[in-house]
Amino acid sequence: MKAGSADRWGQRDWLLLLPALALHVWVGLSALRPIPGDDGIYIASGRLLLEGVVPYRDYFLAHPPLRTLLAALVLFLTASPVAVKAVSLTFMAASGILLQRAIRHTAPPLVAAAGGTLFLLARTSLDSSGFFIGVDLALFFLVFGVERLAAGRPLAAGILHAFSLLAALHAAPAVAACAAVLCIQAGLGRLSGTAVVRASGASPGPLPAGRYLLGLLPAPLLFAALAVWPGRCFVDQVILYHLGKHAAMPGFGDPMDVVVSFLDRHKALLVLSLTGFLARKTPLIPLAASCMVLTLAVTSSFSSIHDFYYLMTLPFAAWMVAVGLGVLVQEGVRHGRKSALLALLPAFLLLVDLVPALRAGAQLDGGRSRGQALLESLSSTVTEQAPPGPILGDASLAPWIALSTGRRLSASEVDTNPKRFYSGATREEEFLRKIEQDPPAVVVVAPGHGLGSVPAVREWLRSRYPSRVTLENAAAESKIQVRTAP
Repeated sequence: MKAGSADRWGQRDWLLLLPALALHVWVGLSALRPIPGDDGIYIASGRLLLEGVVPYRDYFLAHPPLRTLLAALVLFLTASPVAVKAVSLTFMAASGILLQRAIRHTAPPLVAAAGGTLFLLARTSLDSSGFFIGVDLALFFLVFGVERLAAGRPLAAGILHAFSLLAALHAAPAVAACAAVLCIQAGLGRLSGTAVVRASGASPGPLPAGRYLLGLLPAPLLFAALAVWPGRCFVDQVILYHLGKHAAMPGFGDPMDVVVSFLDRHKALLVLSLTGFLARKTPLIPLAASCMVLTLAVTSSFSSIHDFYYLMTLPFAAWMVAVGLGVLVQEGVRHGRKSALLALLPAFLLLVDLVPALRAGAQLDGGRSRGQALLESLSSTVTEQAPPGPILGDASLAPWIALSTGRRLSASEVDTNPKRFYSGATREEEFLRKIEQDPPAVVVVAPGHGLGSVPAVREWLRSRYPSRVTLENAAAESKIQVRTAP
């Protein structure tokens, strides 16, 4: 396959990606509103940081700090939570462009555009765009780093991958795969697999693993610093929390259901990614394959999984498919027009994924509108019926209500995910003691779900907050209670 052009940021190959970008942004725009979900946690944590409240030390936060820092910066500049969500949409769209550029270094324009298109229009990409959940930010730095590897800039790639880890630990398998491939290449002293075409036009050569690891170094150094300051808070909240999650946690479904759902939604993409091995001599294909396989395997082994955890798999699967099908077509052309057309037939299998993904994307607006209406109703109820004071509640609801009503979060508890209790990262009694020091004026919970599923919290609510208003939740399968003290 013909190598891509030199490393020029001014080239216009990305224009081939415009239709996919337009569709992706169109779907993502429907998410740019307050909707129940985890992004409220990180936006609210950004507001807390601006107020001088520090994560890990002052309140529980289960993820690395970069997303909180970015949310604080955007809120400082705009004072708009929706602007933070717009950053997520921007990062997702930019990831598609960067993926196209990464492929373009070693493949023709149409192949590169196909890779970017397949990623942008994948079901999980469309579902996740516009939600500031950290994985979007990590994905941007991950793909940007791989693009820099393709351009022969290993130090810059390592630095970008360090940022990826500081945004979300979900990037760790892909970063580990990159480091392993580069180190193996350096150890074997051969060019196969990870050679790149440099911007200068020089012939392909091995990537220096040492410079990549040097660039990556700030991430483990910062994690080590956080591990000893303040105390063991970071270790307990970020490391032990994730290691302690297990499939038997009450109120959570079978993780295999999520695995099967992801495989079903992306079956054509994942199956056709095997064609990428036909191009195993193409530079960086072994690296892309390693990132895809390791990320898919590690994510599927988690005892608690959400669909967006697999987001890190998709750019590498799209890369493998695009380059693999490109090789098939190229070989077909050598054997005549009919062979070329036959080689294109596997590409039509991608419609098995793309058509349902676009159909589902077009229907997302309705569910998101109902979620927005629910938050507006809850905010109005809290404002009209609850006395002044802080709010406590489900992690998917309370931060958004606090942002919209201007209330404080009780004890700055922004992330009340019950997994923190079931994993052993937080003891229920310690949590309630902290809450009692800054008692909420109002509590918003869904009985049997979220915070309302924790036994000690449920008993505490029953005794301390008996007065309640129950709202039908059209956006979920439960009722929402707004509870106040007598």
